[in-house]
Amino acid sequence: MSKKADFLTDTKIPLLRSLTLGTGETLSELVMRVPTRGDMRKAQRHSKEQADSETFLFALLTGLTMEDIDALTLADSAEVSKTFRHLCGESTDES
Repeated sequence: MSKKADFLTDTKIPLLRSLTLGTGETLSELVMRVPTRGDMRKAQRHSKEQADSETFLFALLTGLTMEDIDALTLADSAEVSKTFRHLCGESTDES
């Protein structure tokens, strides 16, 4: 697939530290699906606070709970944010 169209594909995100879910399951990677405008609207309706709406949005896109998203390390959370921007078609080049 061309680099330009990569943002149209659900993306695996390897975690630096495994995440133990509320169910007891342990994940070493997350899968983030391609976001939709509807996802953004739901997140904006959920909360006017940016951090809360972002947590809600990332939970929607990964199929996790908000509590699971909150348990990510800051480094893993930054990678989730970077992946989200990429899936939205934004450039995430690190020059």
